[in-house]
Amino acid sequence: MDISPCIGCGGCISSCPVQALSFQKQKDKVSSGGKEE
Repeated sequence: MDISPCIGCGGCISSCPVQALSFQKQKDKVSSGGKEE
């Protein structure tokens, strides 16, 4: 499973940077207590 350093929808990796950011935000939410909206 080769993961290239370049990011992009349908680019080198199949994950969109937007999805990665959303996932990171969710992790931050959980770390902060779950409710941050």
